[in-house]
Amino acid sequence: MSLPKCPGCHEDYVRRVRRKGLIEHLLSQFYVYPFRCQLCGKRFRARQPGIKYVRIDEDRRAYERIPVTYEAILSVEREHSEGVVKDISLGGCSVDTRTPLSPGTILQLGLQPPGYKGGITIDAAVVRTSRLGSVGIEFIRFKHDQRNRLKDLVRSLHFANAAPAPLPS
Repeated sequence: MSLPKCPGCHEDYVRRVRRKGLIEHLLSQFYVYPFRCQLCGKRFRARQPGIKYVRIDEDRRAYERIPVTYEAILSVEREHSEGVVKDISLGGCSVDTRTPLSPGTILQLGLQPPGYKGGITIDAAVVRTSRLGSVGIEFIRFKHDQRNRLKDLVRSLHFANAAPAPLPS
């Protein structure tokens, strides 16, 4: 099964996402489904003739997470704590942290990926899930060019993971 290309950036790193509203439910009867580009974030619809998608409730994320290991600083009001980002996407990340955070907590998140001088700052993020030692975070708001820096990071991670393995000599 081949996935459509994003009409925004023309890449094929897209993911089918949940249908929204009556129109998208009706369009799916004609094999037209919603997708989201994992690199630029654009949501679009594309026809997939003969393909019937089955709804999977376990993973409702719009973006596929990419495994990483980055240092992070979590700031809630004036309290700061450290953590380690375990996976990331344009929409959020998972962070291992010793600081207990409840779902719904709004925080600022500083990411420290190697090669990104000054890191990447997410101005506002919300804790969506909380387990012992780990939280799932959704990104809400960015300042200035920080979203573009995150897009560049995700793009580089995707292409690094998609690179074919070298042939044995």
